[in-house]
Amino acid sequence: MTPERPTAEQLRALFRYDKETGHLHRKTGKIAGRQATNGYWRVSVGDREVPAHCVAWTIVTGKWPDKTIDHINRIRSDNRWCNLRMASPSEQMGNSRTNRKNTSGARGVTWRKDHARWVARLCIRRQDGKQATRHLGEFKNIEDAKAAYEQAATRHFGTFYMPLEAAAERALQTKAQRHEGAWNSRAACSRTRIQSANIDRHRLRARG
Repeated sequence: MTPERPTAEQLRALFRYDKETGHLHRKTGKIAGRQATNGYWRVSVGDREVPAHCVAWTIVTGKWPDKTIDHINRIRSDNRWCNLRMASPSEQMGNSRTNRKNTSGARGVTWRKDHARWVARLCIRRQDGKQATRHLGEFKNIEDAKAAYEQAATRHFGTFYMPLEAAAERALQTKAQRHEGAWNSRAACSRTRIQSANIDRHRLRARG
C-alpha cells in the first residue's frame, strides 16, 4: 500500500522553501534534511522521509508531483526552483548520465569488434513503461556514430536531451558557482537559464 502523500498545507506548516538556494528550512530557521547516498536531499515528514525536491514542488505548486521531478543540471542535491521540472520516465532518459559500462566515451555508441564498426543505439521508454532499444546504424568512425545518436536523441527527447559536452560544462559551472559563493544569488538561476539557451543552440546545430 502506497503511503499517503503529504498535502501542500501540511508541508507549508513544516517548511519554508527558498527558491534561490533550493533549501528547505524548518520554522526554527535550520536547514532541513540530509543528503542520501544516492545524492538526493531528503527531509523527515512525520515518521518517514520524503524527497526534498518533491516537497519543494508541492509547496510552490500546491500539488504533489504526479510525474518524476528532473534536475536539469543533473546535480541531484540542487533543488533550486530554476533547476526543477516535471518529466515522464521517457523524458528523463534524455537527461540521464552515460552508462558506467560505456567505454567509448560517447553516449549510445559501442564498438562492435566482429564488424570493426561503431554501433549507435538509442534507449527509449515505451508507453507501457518498458525499455526498448533503437538501432541507428554501424559506422566506420566514431564521430559519425555520435552524430547519428545526437540527431536521434534530439528528435526523440526534445528539450529534455542534454549532450554530454553541455552536461559537463553545466556541472563545472554549477560547482564554480558554489565555490565562488554565487550559489545563493539570483545570478545562479540566471546562469542556469543561459546554459539552457546554449544547449538549445547545440541542438539546432546537431539537427543541421
